[in-house]
Amino acid sequence: MKRNFYQNENSDNRDHEKFHLPESELVFSFSHSSGPGGENVNKLENKVMIHWDFKNSQALNEEEKRIIEQKLSHRINEKGALFISDQSERFQHQNRVKAIEKLNQLISEVLFSAERYQKN
Repeated sequence: MKRNFYQNENSDNRDHEKFHLPESELVFSFSHSSGPGGENVNKLENKVMIHWDFKNSQALNEEEKRIIEQKLSHRINEKGALFISDQSERFQHQNRVKAIEKLNQLISEVLFSAERYQKN
């Protein structure tokens, strides 16, 4: 059974839908950031990397998985996981939140642009 991982900001307009990944499917890793951090930049692991095994995701159907694999092949590693990172903030928690937002936005754009293209 496919669960609903879409959130519609405006129920009258499907173009405003956003995909929200279940965090239980995400694997987080952390490393030293080259971004802001002052004297802590080389001491703390502020950079956040997210790996998502989208091929085994319960949030996607087979067509959506195929679209992601085609459109985001440059973001898929040798193990088949889609990855994204963020190091723009000083604190790990802020980078974690931003990385999740970036991933949700990326997936939303890819899936909904493909959907609009197929309708035309």
